[in-house]
Amino acid sequence: FADLRPSNSIRMELASIFGDIDGFTAYVENCIRNQHVSEMVTNLHVIRSELAATLKHDFGGRKVRFIGDCIQGLLAEGTRTETDSSETVREAVRVAAGMRSSFELCQENLPNVNSLGIAIGIEFGTTPITRIGIRGDRSVRCSVSRAVTASEELQSNCGGLETALGPRALQNAPAAIRRLFDAQGIAT
Repeated sequence: FADLRPSNSIRMELASIFGDIDGFTAYVENCIRNQHVSEMVTNLHVIRSELAATLKHDFGGRKVRFIGDCIQGLLAEGTRTETDSSETVREAVRVAAGMRSSFELCQENLPNVNSLGIAIGIEFGTTPITRIGIRGDRSVRCSVSRAVTASEELQSNCGGLETALGPRALQNAPAAIRRLFDAQGIAT
């Protein structure tokens, strides 16, 4: 941490995306009760891998970290020097739809996960990003900002079939995207 400086960090406007598997605690308790722990662990890894692959490979976003059954990701559209806020929010909503679609495929193909859902929160704002550790696979991406905190809070207030946009994301969303969300910024 002593070596962490603005010169080795990036600070830019972007969309923070938080996805959380809804109903996972009850699912874990049920798996423990019925002695399906290995199935539960396998299912969790498959679902997390699908969500991360959708974010990274399908939409060019970056996975920051997994927090249990949550994924934190970042996405920015634009040029090297300027973020296109409208296009970033549009693409973040597409990421959410892609994550939801991948999750539904997991529900179709994995045993005993039909009772689960995915809650997704998206917020837009200036966010610093850095890496800590040895370069390559042994480094850890870190990112904390108001947008990150807001996207996490938004997803925690959503049900398993909902996606929520924060106030800044709604403000920067194109009209076609805003129409999909209600006055509170939630779409089912």
